[in-house]
Amino acid sequence: MFRGRSLVLKAAACALLLIVTVSCSTRTMMVRGGKDLATFGLETFEDEPDFELGKVASFSNLKALEALHRASPQDREILVLLARSFGSVALAFIEDDMEEARRIDEQQFDTARRRVADFYGRGLEHAERALTLDHPGFVAAAGGSYEAWESYLASETDSDDLEALFWYAFNLGGRLNASDPDPERLVEIAKLQVLAQRLAKIDETYFFAGARLIMGVLNASTPLPWAARWPAPLRTLSGFLRLRTASSCLPRCSTLAI
Repeated sequence: MFRGRSLVLKAAACALLLIVTVSCSTRTMMVRGGKDLATFGLETFEDEPDFELGKVASFSNLKALEALHRASPQDREILVLLARSFGSVALAFIEDDMEEARRIDEQQFDTARRRVADFYGRGLEHAERALTLDHPGFVAAAGGSYEAWESYLASETDSDDLEALFWYAFNLGGRLNASDPDPERLVEIAKLQVLAQRLAKIDETYFFAGARLIMGVLNASTPLPWAARWPAPLRTLSGFLRLRTASSCLPRCSTLAI
């Protein structure tokens, strides 16, 4: 009797183990296939010439990525795709809504501006999570001094971090641009410039020479007059010339890519 019960329990345990194994395998396959599909979806969205179709597709792709993230929250590729998607959608569509609101009403503009900052902020969080998977000290370094941040980037980051670092910088810049005026922004802008310089050293051609574009914009927006700081306009011109050289496709890039 006991032997029969033991055999039944063993069979039940084996069946349960098989179900769990199949379930885990199915989820892994679903996530892997979903990542590939989402990557292709993002690329087709960025190449889409019809604005309205691209807008609808981008939001659908974004929610699909969030579903994949819920299924696999520690997947670095999904986190980077989310960072890229939130930043791209914010730049391509949400900022347009903000500019439309600016023409209508100050209150509507303020609401739209906060929405832009929120989208960039969500992209920034995903990029940060992707980076902390391999670099647990990243958040502390980003919140530390300018010198510590510069040293950390130089010693701890490499080509494996390129995508996550770029979309971290992209979303940080977008959020700063859409945030309320604050003296603390000057510190973050300085840290963003160091990050852009590090990205350019790793690979200045990535995403249409995006790091060079960030550097050029930051140098061009210096609050000091040209006569008081001659190197600033010279660095700006040099940055944009390097941008054109690094990005051979620049003349034919889409608005979103630039």
